[in-house]
Amino acid sequence: MRSVIISVVGAVIAIAIALVFSISVHKEDIPGEDGAAVSGNTSDPKRNIETMSDDIKALRQELTGLSERIDSVQAQIKIMEAKPSGSAGIPTAPQRDGSTPSLPGLSGMLRSLVREEVVRGLEEERTKKQKDLEARQPEDWEREEFGHYAWYVHDTGMKLELTKEQKRQYYALIKENTESTGGLWGALQKEFPNSENAKLSEMYRERVQEGLKSTRRMVMDILNKEQQDKYEELCRQSEWFK
Repeated sequence: MRSVIISVVGAVIAIAIALVFSISVHKEDIPGEDGAAVSGNTSDPKRNIETMSDDIKALRQELTGLSERIDSVQAQIKIMEAKPSGSAGIPTAPQRDGSTPSLPGLSGMLRSLVREEVVRGLEEERTKKQKDLEARQPEDWEREEFGHYAWYVHDTGMKLELTKEQKRQYYALIKENTESTGGLWGALQKEFPNSENAKLSEMYRERVQEGLKSTRRMVMDILNKEQQDKYEELCRQSEWFK
């Protein structure tokens, strides 16, 4: 979106330069003290000064109008960023006086170009998100073999670029770890029936961490060097990643 604003500002600057150049031409037409026109123009000095004043006024009005239109564009961008699904119908931001802006000529063209650029950017973002979502979907064979672990195995497989066989090995390891952890609390209660919950919780956490470390070591054994580096980084990012 920043590039859109930069483009708008560039257009404003170009218009300002054109108007200033026009003013400079009128300045050169003013006669010198000896009565001869500096640039060979013999027009009336008073009329030249009046023309310059009109040009300056026109420049100020044009810059004021463009400033308001830039505000309008920025308002539209904020609205569309907040509600990307509504990009098909872009609302018109009100002017400072509450009226709907009218942008004939160059200003209308500028607004049209900005509108098209914003819509195109939103469409590209929507398409990218859709592709990312589709890429995260488990494949049919993963759903069939891994069941409710399919999403986890597929996601980790994408991050580590696992082969099909590596995914199967990884699935077996995390399934075993998850199932052993699931029955750990009950096993501790049976093993230490007279222990307080605080003590049981401490033992539970220690054994879960031991099981996690063991699973991580076994996962490292099925990875190549590049995959190991990525896996270690993922483990550093999340205490319970396996």
